[in-house]
Amino acid sequence: MKRTHVMTALATAVLAAVALTGCTAGGDSKAEPSKKPSASATAKPEKTVYDKCEDGFATILTTNTDAGETFTLGDCANVSIVGPGAEGSRFEIGAVDTLVVEGDQVTASVASAKKIIVAGKGNTVTHGGDAEVQDDGADNTVTAK
Repeated sequence: MKRTHVMTALATAVLAAVALTGCTAGGDSKAEPSKKPSASATAKPEKTVYDKCEDGFATILTTNTDAGETFTLGDCANVSIVGPGAEGSRFEIGAVDTLVVEGDQVTASVASAKKIIVAGKGNTVTHGGDAEVQDDGADNTVTAK
């Protein structure tokens, strides 16, 4: 009986050794570093500046111009007029490369323009220069001075 216990113990030890040997990996087994997001700073989104030309761009909010008032902006490469025009309000703009009118009932005059895009309805735009006109709206009037 003793011999059976010894043989059983020896067999168990051999099997355990074989099993453990199979668990060890051979070769270069280096753990990869974890891919956690870094805490580096990201750029803040730029804040939109309204009603003035900054770095060649201007976004004019029509809601900032009351009925009967005239909003004036000098030369600026790219100008967008956004929103519904108040009755009797006017937008006087200097020389531009591109003027975009994204509103309704806006009355605008631009000293000169290379391209004018009108996306709303019932807008009136007068311009100097030989502008390419793209009317994507309805009932708009775009005329040269």
